[in-house]
Amino acid sequence: MTLHWANLLTNKQVIEAFYTTVPPLEGVGLRSVHLERAGPGLVLQIALPVFPDKPLPEWSETGCDRFQCQLQFGGVDDIDWRGWRSGSTADVTLEPEPRRRVRAEIVAAGMELRFTAADDLMVGKPSAYRVTAQGERHSYVSKVDRFRFQDGVPEVWERSFYGRV
Repeated sequence: MTLHWANLLTNKQVIEAFYTTVPPLEGVGLRSVHLERAGPGLVLQIALPVFPDKPLPEWSETGCDRFQCQLQFGGVDDIDWRGWRSGSTADVTLEPEPRRRVRAEIVAAGMELRFTAADDLMVGKPSAYRVTAQGERHSYVSKVDRFRFQDGVPEVWERSFYGRV
């Protein structure tokens, strides 16, 4: 039985602030994968396949048409990762496991990532953006992120951005 990811969120209100119906994780833009040894944790930076039906006013005003966030897993174990292709479109499935765990599977062209994790996920760093010839201009929910990363997504080594919430 596949689980809907929003039902596993400890901070579901973050995503429900933007979506009346939270979309499934099929056809997400896989922006990055970050492994953390402390925890151990894993953070997926994803662009959801559907733009929010309850966007912030500034998102509508600036023509944003894409939404991204981090999906954060804790207690990660049994990692099996093969391949990587930046900017892939992926399907993420979550299957229940015993002892309050989930088996995650992320499959994209040229990449497969499987692992187990605790069944209490978190969502973080929500932002909207629009892709133009000049690149991406993000509008983050967090005022700190909005100030620090106004020119786009930070580099992968920016720990304050990619660390767990």
